[in-house]
Amino acid sequence: SQQAFDADIARYGILALLFKADNGGTKTYRVQEQTISVYLGHESLPSISGEKAASQGANSEYVGKAVGWTLLTGPFAMFLWPATIAGSAAHTSAVNRRIEQHFESMHFNDAVLKPNQSAAGFLYFKLPAGVDKLQNLRIEATPSEEVTGERLSYKLLLPTLDLSGAVISPPVSQSSGGEP
Repeated sequence: SQQAFDADIARYGILALLFKADNGGTKTYRVQEQTISVYLGHESLPSISGEKAASQGANSEYVGKAVGWTLLTGPFAMFLWPATIAGSAAHTSAVNRRIEQHFESMHFNDAVLKPNQSAAGFLYFKLPAGVDKLQNLRIEATPSEEVTGERLSYKLLLPTLDLSGAVISPPVSQSSGGEP
């Protein structure tokens, strides 16, 4: 998340997954956000909007930076704090709006994929408190064929992820159904 969002949002309990759907088949499929689920072990992780992910994740990091700048004024903080806080609050509000727009612009949107088309974007999930390692993290997606509504089922077991950044084991995937 550091590269995409310029913040370590997992530290604030937000899991951002880059989801890409490719249709390599001959039929048209509908991929909707509500048909994509993420599980940590047996627990389903709640999906959250890009705006909420931004406010809980990246905005927290920038609030800390604003306070840091106020403290850096050193001995002048006693005299300059009203101006520093006011300027910092206005700047922080503008930055927060841009961050929320950035998260939303990168969000996965429902897609209808014709043959040889793809769609990608981030999906955001709330992590349980106190989790420092994501073990048995699983994504399940059930796209549907556009005409018949027939559902496909995909399950992807992700490698164990240390939230400090290390990947521990290789991924495993399973699919059932027809095409893509």
